[in-house]
Amino acid sequence: MSTLRFEISMSLDGYVTAAGPRLGAPMGDGGEVLHEWAFGDDEHGHDVHDDSQDTVGASIAGRRTYDQAISSWGADGPGFGRRTPTIIVSHSTPGNVPGNGVYTFVSSPGEAVATATAIAGDKDVDVFSASVGGQLLRAGLVDEVRVHLVPILLGAGTRLLDDTCGHIRLEPMNVVQEPKATHARYRVLKASSPFPHRWPAGSQRTEPGPCGPGPNGRVNLSRTVPALPVQDIVAAAAFYGERLGFSVRHADSGFARLQRDRAELHLWAADDQSWKERAGLAGQPVRSGAESFIAGTASCRIEADQVDALYAEMKGANVLHPGDPGGAVATAWGTREFAVLDLEGNLLTFFQRQ
Repeated sequence: MSTLRFEISMSLDGYVTAAGPRLGAPMGDGGEVLHEWAFGDDEHGHDVHDDSQDTVGASIAGRRTYDQAISSWGADGPGFGRRTPTIIVSHSTPGNVPGNGVYTFVSSPGEAVATATAIAGDKDVDVFSASVGGQLLRAGLVDEVRVHLVPILLGAGTRLLDDTCGHIRLEPMNVVQEPKATHARYRVLKASSPFPHRWPAGSQRTEPGPCGPGPNGRVNLSRTVPALPVQDIVAAAAFYGERLGFSVRHADSGFARLQRDRAELHLWAADDQSWKERAGLAGQPVRSGAESFIAGTASCRIEADQVDALYAEMKGANVLHPGDPGGAVATAWGTREFAVLDLEGNLLTFFQRQ
């Protein structure tokens, strides 16, 4: 029976890439250090890597990983000479798919698991994208976690997980320590998953609530979350996932919840077309509060710790504001910032305090 495993290299401070992952540099600036154990001069590392690859019958990755790495993968995929079938989670098929390639494109992580499992047969399925792996872990579909822990502190980059929506307990299976990495295998205890054995595609999901009232019975407010209006939730969520690097925590026809590191965004559907049938819009143009002309009229500001690296990433994703001056700009209020437009025209300003 096939095992679904989430396998990835990680720095000691929890990053699976360095800062600035982009097209042609999927591991960010200097992030290749996370894979030196597999491709360097350590024979034991080679053995661990070969054993891992030889037991995999199919792989799963996200569209953002594909876009950033396809120039080095080529038609053979991340397994290179092994030509491991690779399932890419994407809401569309990219235009740069190489001929005779190993890739299959599907629209959801759940569909990716079904497709990969059917292909893998008795071999394992491995997931090596942080975003997709996190979604499958939260859905209770991952059987095993393999982490190759590299002795380095990167300080910034892509985190392994932003939020598991609750505790997920792991049982140690095996740990092997060598100079360039510690290789740890853990079994996922499914009964501990917040949402065991189900994939919530297209459905509502109940998430853990707040921790309750504060001292003296007072209710404490914790944070604000920007909510941006869009006409097409599915397309907008795919854009944020594939182009802006956000993980899609939940998406249905009316609402989406997105997260990247500690930044969270919500999308809500402004898709009411009934206003087009009205005699006129004068006096009270907004009646339902979800008129489609509201979509794309909002903005939010998101703080980042390395705005120049983020600018390079967004430039590579071709999402910068049409009026982009060529880099992050210093402001009179003590920040350096740049702007991005989402698929429907909502304005996102990324800034770093000086």
